[in-house]
Amino acid sequence: MPTLVAIALFASGLGLILYFAGRLVRGAVGTSAGFGVSPFLISVIFIGFDPENLAVGAVGSFEGVAGIALGSIIGSAMVAVALAFGITALVVPMTFATVPKPILAVPVLAVLLLGLLSWDGRLSRIDGMVLLLGFVLSIISLAWFSKRGLDIRPA
Repeated sequence: MPTLVAIALFASGLGLILYFAGRLVRGAVGTSAGFGVSPFLISVIFIGFDPENLAVGAVGSFEGVAGIALGSIIGSAMVAVALAFGITALVVPMTFATVPKPILAVPVLAVLLLGLLSWDGRLSRIDGMVLLLGFVLSIISLAWFSKRGLDIRPA
């Protein structure tokens, strides 16, 4: 493929991603208003869902390549937290009026739970059930926090 065509395709793809990311953000804000919950909670539930990592994890596990499955999830989390926030803050610094500690504890506890369950070198079906239960409880907790005004709010 000629370099100019590759650059044009890359730029077009980037433009489409930015356009539809904006649509996704506006849709999430509208959905949150419709359900009477915070945009933060909607983004955790719907935008935070990462189907490609779910697929890579499942296929990696089925094919006996657990390192790919776990690496995909851990890598995605690292990129989301460090790279995405790092680049975003470099371009447009973020200011929050509140960042309640209980909300920050939820992802930290999820990582600790994964570490604890995988400490023995495997994730069993029971471990999977515990992780799924943890996910459900974290969503319930975040909804509970949100209904009581404990939420991440922009300044």
